[in-house]
Amino acid sequence: YNMVDMVIAGRFAGPSAISAINNSSQILVIITKIAIGITTGGCVLIAQFYGGKEDRSREEAAGTLVSLSAVLGIAFSVILAASSGGILRILQAPAYDEAVLYLRICSAGMFFVYIYNAFSSMLRAVGDSRTPMRIVIATTILNAVLDLVFVAGFGMGVAGAAWATVIAQVLSALLSLAAIMKEKELIRFTREFLRIRMGMLKQTLKVGIPSAVQMTIAGFSWLLVTFLINRYGTDVSAGNGVAIKIKDLCQLLISAMSTGAVSVIAQNLGAGLYDRAKEVMYTAMKMAVVVSLATIVIVEFAGPWLAAIFTDDRTVIAGAVLNMRIEIIGQIFYAIFMIYHSMMIGAGHSTFAMMSSFTNCIIFRVILAITFEKIWGLEGIYIAHQDQITYVKDDYQCLVTKKRKPGKVGIATGGGSGHLPLFLGYVGDGMLDGCSVGDVFQSPSAEQMHAITKKIDTGAGVLYIYGNYNGDIFNFDMAAEMADFEDGIR
Repeated sequence: YNMVDMVIAGRFAGPSAISAINNSSQILVIITKIAIGITTGGCVLIAQFYGGKEDRSREEAAGTLVSLSAVLGIAFSVILAASSGGILRILQAPAYDEAVLYLRICSAGMFFVYIYNAFSSMLRAVGDSRTPMRIVIATTILNAVLDLVFVAGFGMGVAGAAWATVIAQVLSALLSLAAIMKEKELIRFTREFLRIRMGMLKQTLKVGIPSAVQMTIAGFSWLLVTFLINRYGTDVSAGNGVAIKIKDLCQLLISAMSTGAVSVIAQNLGAGLYDRAKEVMYTAMKMAVVVSLATIVIVEFAGPWLAAIFTDDRTVIAGAVLNMRIEIIGQIFYAIFMIYHSMMIGAGHSTFAMMSSFTNCIIFRVILAITFEKIWGLEGIYIAHQDQITYVKDDYQCLVTKKRKPGKVGIATGGGSGHLPLFLGYVGDGMLDGCSVGDVFQSPSAEQMHAITKKIDTGAGVLYIYGNYNGDIFNFDMAAEMADFEDGIR
């Protein structure tokens, strides 16, 4: 839902809306992952009872899970509504007011998020993973339609996007309830069925808490990364948000395979089919690795076009592409990592998965994020040559030299990336004064070349050097006209 919100809000409300939704969604993801983790504990328990044909125990586990989820959903709704401002202040969210508004409205949907996850876990525990998928698809489409109505039609900005999300979450809970009601043996709305049984609660939490901690450790590590990136301003924060959503989309199939594998592995272990459980793990791992390799290729080649779905702001797109092309390489390791966790969680050893995530997300991600941010910042090349070059208007694709001589004709060039990946290497003392690198096989825009022209002009005019391509000819000529008309630069 947050990704749909970001696409439509980014198009109709600008980079500040993307930044606001990005910061808020990092918090929402943590609370949602707690729901997924806790209900995974219930799913494992119900699946093991289902595989072992222990119907009474299965019913008791299901009733305990529903009631526990309802209590947690109400609690987190209240806590999130009360603490939204303080959390976002700690994160130093650039678009603070919009982020607080979005987060407070979305807090109203947390109860329904927990109810949906409880019901969908019960369905997956008995082998029905298609119904939860169909519900998510249907409500995501509804969310997109409502986003267009509220944000594009009524001009409600991030508030409209948030209300669209809450309505979709309510519908997801109702649809999952309707699906559960068809399975008479899964749920009965009686006081006896919904009573929380301490034995079942302990077993659910024994698997659920480590699973939730495992998932939220990753969320908290991303909060720190978001905090570090927020210090670079709204556009960079928005670019990070776009990159995160594309990365999340790429991980969706892997996460779905991992979740599905947990249920199937638990059922087989419950039935004593240990070799089959092992076979399920390896099959899921092979599929996940293939998917991860495909997403790496897609993102590396189509990164600029994927980012452009969210916004047409070139600065935001540049930051998103820089982020994506580095991070996406880790998908193959994420695939292996998650499927191994499925085996451990399905067997009830979720503490192992929790400690593995702690090592990955805290010891490695957090420490490396802090260290690399101090060493390189956003773009290592600017640090490596900070005495000679800088960029224009936070656009990492527009590079100019710091050493400009008064009265000297400025020299600038530009062109698409792909055929000349290190185009920016021509800028420096005794070389070019500026250049702009377009997207893959695309000319830099007239606006980018105009910005460079203004930056490198010292009063003697600017000379353009560019290839004989239609895009370059058009955009460079347009930039020259803009510089002449608006700034008197020839």
